[in-house]
Amino acid sequence: MKMSTIYGTVLFFLALTVNAGDVKTAYTAEVKGIVCQVCAGDVKAAFEKLPGASGVEIKKTDIADVSSVSFSATSDKLTVEDCERALGEKMKEFPVVKLTAKK
Repeated sequence: MKMSTIYGTVLFFLALTVNAGDVKTAYTAEVKGIVCQVCAGDVKAAFEKLPGASGVEIKKTDIADVSSVSFSATSDKLTVEDCERALGEKMKEFPVVKLTAKK
């Protein structure tokens, strides 16, 4: 086997390994109590603390007092409890009603 073929094969598998860590899961959480920009900032900052989280966006829903928090994360195993831990004491103000993941 030529050295260039071996080198190319090694680079290919290294690229696969690097890209495997880049796989993200899209999440949507339903959160109560976000009534102003300060509230939204607090929730956004908390969700950004989740492992590998990025792109946190908050939008109002048609359901009274419930906002949609969408984000992506490198973990595909996040739970409502993880979100509550990230919120800390603020989870009393902003209860997480539901969390759904879409790979």
